[in-house]
Amino acid sequence: MEPRKQTRSGGCACGACKCLYGKRKWECKVDCIFAPYFPAEDTLKFSNLLKVFGYRNVRKMLQNLPESSREDAVTSLCFEAEARIKDPVYGCSGELYRTQKSMSELMQRLEMIGILQDIFGRRRIASERMRVRVLRHTS
Repeated sequence: MEPRKQTRSGGCACGACKCLYGKRKWECKVDCIFAPYFPAEDTLKFSNLLKVFGYRNVRKMLQNLPESSREDAVTSLCFEAEARIKDPVYGCSGELYRTQKSMSELMQRLEMIGILQDIFGRRRIASERMRVRVLRHTS
């Protein structure tokens, strides 16, 4: 005999249940592990998780974590799934590499700007000194 399905307050399915069951399921169980992390309007996040990690794996991961850690885990898993979908070969590490490369390029530009400021600052000082000398000689 199947256990009685109790519904959450609010009476609508979370984004995960909508993604899993489509229009067949209108409500979640009271103990739906996904409901706190996947609002009804947001099925895409769970859909990405499903594609990359699979339902059973995500459920097991969340069940094995204390409730206090689940929100961070869901955030991390969603980021990883989205990165893997965007870049199937490198996933998160590809995103990290691109960010580090961009930072390195920006640091090089910043260094170049500093060098140019020094050069133009010296030229400005030299031209001011030259102008002062010219003014002294002409007065």
